[in-house]
Amino acid sequence: GGDWTTPARYQGNCGSCWAFAAVSALESIINIREGVATLDPDVSEQYILSCLPSSGSCHGGSPYLAYYYLHSTGASGDYHNGIIPEECFPYQARDDVPCSEKCADWEEKLIPIADYGYWIPDGSEEDRNRIKTQVMEDGPVVTFMMATEDFQQWGLIHHGQDDYYPYPGYVPGINHCVIIVGWKDDPSIPRGGYWICKNSWGTYWGYDGFFNIEYGSLSIDNYEIVWVDYDAGSVDFPPVAEAGGPYHGSAGEDISFDGSGSRDAEGTIVSWEWDFGDGNTASGKQVTHSYTARGVYTVSLTVTDESGKKSTDTAAVFVDTWQKNDRWVYTIDDITIHAGEGFNASLEAHMDTLKITVDDTSYTLHYRGRIMGEFAVSSQPPMDFTGNLLFVWADGTVAMDSNFGIQGVAVGVYGIATITFEGFPLPLPVPFKATGTVAFDRPFYPIAFPLVEGKEWHTPACTLSMEITASTLFGMLKIPISYEMELGALNAVCEGKETVTVQAGTFEAYRVSYLDMLTLYYAPEVATIIELSAAYDDIEVHAELKDTTYQ
Repeated sequence: GGDWTTPARYQGNCGSCWAFAAVSALESIINIREGVATLDPDVSEQYILSCLPSSGSCHGGSPYLAYYYLHSTGASGDYHNGIIPEECFPYQARDDVPCSEKCADWEEKLIPIADYGYWIPDGSEEDRNRIKTQVMEDGPVVTFMMATEDFQQWGLIHHGQDDYYPYPGYVPGINHCVIIVGWKDDPSIPRGGYWICKNSWGTYWGYDGFFNIEYGSLSIDNYEIVWVDYDAGSVDFPPVAEAGGPYHGSAGEDISFDGSGSRDAEGTIVSWEWDFGDGNTASGKQVTHSYTARGVYTVSLTVTDESGKKSTDTAAVFVDTWQKNDRWVYTIDDITIHAGEGFNASLEAHMDTLKITVDDTSYTLHYRGRIMGEFAVSSQPPMDFTGNLLFVWADGTVAMDSNFGIQGVAVGVYGIATITFEGFPLPLPVPFKATGTVAFDRPFYPIAFPLVEGKEWHTPACTLSMEITASTLFGMLKIPISYEMELGALNAVCEGKETVTVQAGTFEAYRVSYLDMLTLYYAPEVATIIELSAAYDDIEVHAELKDTTYQ
């Protein structure tokens, strides 16, 4: 059981898919041979690009040659069998970085490979079964494919774990390397099933960087299979700490903490040391602790093995984080939306006061605020109009889980807008209402607690479903809106803590960025986001905390 793969990486603007595939397969093989699914070694693709240039470059290369030179102890193999950790030589998406830029103690960090090889499949059912047997008995393998433009675009909009790229007919050539990590036989699929693969185009593409592809498509199983092996115990890896969690409780209540999920591949863990984030500590595999004040705490567990090697893991502790009638008041001074596909529409609005209140301890939030602004619509056939939002209110609820994941939103927008149609000089007051729901097929977590400087994560891929009914003219005209969208995994990073001043005051807040699209500041003191700025295509939003009752 368990997931023996490592997270998908991003190769950037460098044709190094062959190196990423070689490294990706090796990382999984290490997990499997060491018998620890969460070991998840992160080894260096840059080492292959910079120190083993005979295997390839940013213009392409060979995963087989990558293994050949990693295994070699000659000059072309950097005189050593093995690869070094990512932290020793971080990836820079360039092949002109000197090998000398690797860390000074790189020789002490080498992870050797035991064996490697390749074979040529012919696309037959017999060879597909051979691939399945190899993956099942030994672990993931490297394969080749033709990543067409259609395939690249497909992965940008298909993020479901059951989605698969269908057989497009014969497509000649190969231009990309990935790894096969599994398969699914399904007689309802024309060619009998699909391969489960891991890519190197980041976590947004596909589902968390993985994808499914129908047997025989784009040369995925009929060009070349490359494999690698590793001897368990050839490296004494540090133990893997597992702090458990997230944990929940109330102030003054004993909370049980469990570190029994920690593992050591080569030996035995001899100590478990806990730091509860409030100045208190404890020792033991399983311990209890109570907090005196509410808030979100970071508990850390450090485990040490018999060789003295250590590792640390953290978990979030939610202590009475939100209570009924906690309230946060925001001002949203910029809501700018420009859209166009068969029509052009724009909205420039703001909300001076948006109140968000905890309805109950089951983490249901109620929001209410007035929206003011202007809009314009131009459509085909011609029907152009502009308007003003006069007395328009947003009123609804947000259902959260106990880890601050958004489960769904009840939408309510109603009021009066004045509309001026082209060719008709007088503005018309038009009452309208829009109600409905927005739901996620799994909780959507905008923040991955606990927050620590440098932490990177990605939101899981999920499906958003929207059912809205808009009505106007006192219900005589109703427009149902039904929409479903797959959201890819978004990469996020906690860039550190800053002192941030907003209308509600000055706070120490964590800065969290999602690519170049969204930046938010989370302040533990008030258990919420105190400032948010978003800019994506033709959408811009800025909001900040104006007041709060949180204590």
